[in-house]
Amino acid sequence: MVRVVLLLLLAAMPALGQAPGTASFRVLQHGEPIGSIETWVTRVDGGWHVQSNGRIGGALNVAFRQLELRYDARWRGRFMTMEVERPTETMIVHVSVGLNTARTDIVREKEARFQSHSVSQDTIFLPAGAFGAYEAVAARLTAAKPGMDLPLFNVPVSETRGAIDAVADEQIRTKSGTISVKRYTLIEIRPQPTTVEIWVDRGRLVRLDVARDGLSVIRSDVLP
Repeated sequence: MVRVVLLLLLAAMPALGQAPGTASFRVLQHGEPIGSIETWVTRVDGGWHVQSNGRIGGALNVAFRQLELRYDARWRGRFMTMEVERPTETMIVHVSVGLNTARTDIVREKEARFQSHSVSQDTIFLPAGAFGAYEAVAARLTAAKPGMDLPLFNVPVSETRGAIDAVADEQIRTKSGTISVKRYTLIEIRPQPTTVEIWVDRGRLVRLDVARDGLSVIRSDVLP
């Protein structure tokens, strides 16, 4: 009986070290500024709410008018709403995750499509180009070790995996002083394996590098 109670208490615990609040990021490609994003992380209804917006130029050329991600207390994806604008279209996407299935509604100017995907119960929403969504990845990485992997739902396409290849302690200079962070090397299984470096401070995203694409997403208070 005691063991059951302990398990229930652990299941209800939020991610340790998570720091709610707002953050601003600059986006660079090959060292040149191409855009910016804002993120908000808040506690709501026993879970987590991640919001983001921003515009990114360069090869991506995309604007996120709205990105809202709902997670439970253990950072398992439950609902997502996204309004994304590209040169050729504007698209609204809604996702609801059930036991092992995600229902995805995609609305474009002249059509609406509804589809289902098989996903893990602890999936993480990660639409292409939506760098603000990495706030949830950062939160989940705080309990991760090399050799583990994370389920990543590439909305609205399919779920893939991200394998944690390495973890290292780093020092980063900010406008208010030097901070200690964790740098995670994540191998995302896209059409081809892609290495992503993610710097995390108290469960929040500090920096993201995708070397293959020459992309960096850096919190605005981090010094060059």
